[in-house]
Amino acid sequence: MFDESNVEEVTARFAAYERVLMAGDTDALESFFWPDATRYGTDGNQRSGAEIDAARRRPHAPPDREIHGTLIRSAGADSVVAETEFTRRPTGAEGRQTQLWLKRGSEWRVLHAHVSMLPE
Repeated sequence: MFDESNVEEVTARFAAYERVLMAGDTDALESFFWPDATRYGTDGNQRSGAEIDAARRRPHAPPDREIHGTLIRSAGADSVVAETEFTRRPTGAEGRQTQLWLKRGSEWRVLHAHVSMLPE
């Protein structure tokens, strides 16, 4: 059963995640991933929330990007898929990101994320 209110909730969480990511707030980023989450990113693969947190805390500048082409849709009663494309500034490099958001109890968090850059 698809629940469109889930899409609304995740859309708000997705926007909050993007704000926190762009601000480089590593403490707040922890609250967006489940402990058993996985992330395949441009900086390697992480296979737990703790590994994702550790990767975020490595010294680096927060990403500077503009997102576009975002699509957020229900995948089931307690799951939502968020897909977006992005352009990195100032290089103009193009990438994409997919997140599977899962609701446990009353809370939405990412269970799996995949971020990749498009070939130039």
